[in-house]
Amino acid sequence: ERRQKRVTSLLRSLPTLFVVCGFLLMLFTAQKYGLNSLNRTEDNKATNITTMTTTTTGVSNLREDSNLIFGGIRTELDRARKAEEGSKKEDDDFYDDFNDEGDNNEEGGDGGTDGNIGDDDLGPDHKTRIAYAISLTGCGDGPTPVGLIDGAAILAHSIRSVSYPMLSSSRYSAKLFAIVHHDALKCSKDLQRLGYSILPVPTPIQIENIKGQFLREHVNKTGCCGEKEFIKLYAYTLADYPVAVHLDLDVLMLSPMDDLFDVIIAGEGGKAILHKKMTEGAIQVHKGPYAETYEPESSGRVDAFFTRDYNMVNPGKRYVGVQGGFLILRPDISALEQYVKVIHEGNFKQGSGWGGKFGGFYGAQQFQGVVPYFYDSLRPNTAVELNRCYYNNMADAPQGDNGKCRDSKEECQDCRETPVDEVQSAHFTICQKPWLCLAHDSTHGHHPICRKLHGIWYQKRKELEDLWVQTLGDVYVPPQRTGTYHKSHFLGFCNTFGVKGYTDIVVPGN
Repeated sequence: ERRQKRVTSLLRSLPTLFVVCGFLLMLFTAQKYGLNSLNRTEDNKATNITTMTTTTTGVSNLREDSNLIFGGIRTELDRARKAEEGSKKEDDDFYDDFNDEGDNNEEGGDGGTDGNIGDDDLGPDHKTRIAYAISLTGCGDGPTPVGLIDGAAILAHSIRSVSYPMLSSSRYSAKLFAIVHHDALKCSKDLQRLGYSILPVPTPIQIENIKGQFLREHVNKTGCCGEKEFIKLYAYTLADYPVAVHLDLDVLMLSPMDDLFDVIIAGEGGKAILHKKMTEGAIQVHKGPYAETYEPESSGRVDAFFTRDYNMVNPGKRYVGVQGGFLILRPDISALEQYVKVIHEGNFKQGSGWGGKFGGFYGAQQFQGVVPYFYDSLRPNTAVELNRCYYNNMADAPQGDNGKCRDSKEECQDCRETPVDEVQSAHFTICQKPWLCLAHDSTHGHHPICRKLHGIWYQKRKELEDLWVQTLGDVYVPPQRTGTYHKSHFLGFCNTFGVKGYTDIVVPGN
C-alpha cells in the first residue's frame, strides 16, 4: 500500500517535471541556435560597424531568406543616409575647402546648357549622388592584405577627383561604400577613415542549396575567392542611389563618367540618349561582330555598362565573360533576387558554362560568368558593352597567339596605344599593382602606357597626402618621401624594386 502511494505521488509530479525539462530545453535551444539577434563583436563596436540580425532559424537561413539579407542591407543604408543628413562634413565637405570655384558656383558646371540630350531633364543637380562600391572577401594571412588600404585610398581620391565638388563641372557627386564579407571585418576599419560606409554581408547564396552538381562541387574552389565573390552583387541593393558603380581596388578613375550615368538615369529614353552621345563621341562602345547596334530611333532603357575580358578566351569565342573589376548598374533588389535564384538553380555545364554558353574562362562560375549570362540571356538588350580601351583599360595586347584579334574584329584596336588623356579609367591587372614599384622602363617588357598610368597613380597619392596635410595640419604626419628608386617617377615612395621597397600610406587617425 505504501509502495502504491509513492508511485501515485510520482505520477502526479511528472507534469511539473516535464514543464521544467521543457523550459530548460528551450533555454538551451535559444542559446545554441540564436533566438536573439546577434550581438556586435567587440571589434565591430570599436569601428562602429553594425552587423545584420538573425531570427529563430539561425544564421544559415539568413542566406536563404532574401528579405532578411536585403533588410540588413537596408538597415545599413538607412544608417549611412542618416549620418549623411546629420553631418555633411562626413566626407565631401572635407574636400570643399580646396574647391572654392565649385562652392561658389551655385548653378554648378555648365548648368545643363550644353545641348546634350537628357541633361535638361536630368538637371545639373550636384546633390544627385552616385554610389561607388568596392568589395572585400577576406583578410588573408596577415592583419591587412597588401595594397588594401593604399588601393582603397587612391581609388577613393580618384573618384572624388572626377566628381562634384572637387570637379565643379561634374553633374554628380559620389558616395563610397565597402561591401565587406563578415570574414573580412577585422581588416576593414581603415576603410571607414577613408570615407567608405561599411556594409557587412554574408555570402548571398548557400552552396548546399545549389541544384547543379558541378557548380555545387566546384564554385568554392575556383576564381579569385570562390563563392564569396558573389558579394559584389550586393551593389544592386544600393537602391537609394540612381546608379551604382562597382570597382576593384586596383582601379584608377581618370575622367568623369557623367554621360554614362545620364543614360541609365534617363530610363526608357536611355538608348536614344546613348545613340546621340555615341554620335558626339562622348561615349565609346564596343563594336564587333556580336555587338548590339544603336540607331537614332532606338528606344528602351540601359541598366548596365561593362567591359569584357577577351584576354581570358581564344579569338573567335562568341560568349565572353565580363571583366570583374568594373560594372556600372542600375540598383534593383529584384535583380539580386534573380541572381540568387539563378545561382541556386546551378545551370552551369562543365566545359560550356552558364546556360551552356558562358564558361571556359577564369572566374566563369562566379561574377565574370553569371553577369553576362544575366544580361545576355536572362535580361537581353538591357546592358551595353563599352570599349575596353577607354573604360577599364588594362593595357592588354589586341591579338592572340594565332595573330587574330581577341575580340573577333577584322581590325584590332590596341588599347596600349590609347592616349592616356582619353582613358576614362585604368585597371592595374596586366600592368601589375602600382605598389609593387615596377618601373616599366626599357628593361621591363611592359608597354609604356603602364609607366604612364602608374605615374598618375603616384601623383594621385602625393596629391592626397598633401591634401591631408593642408587640412589637418600637424595632426597628420605623412611618411617620408625619401625613396631613391626612380624617384622622379615614384616621387620618393619606392626604395627599391618590389613590394618590400614600397612605402605604405598612413591613414589619418592611425
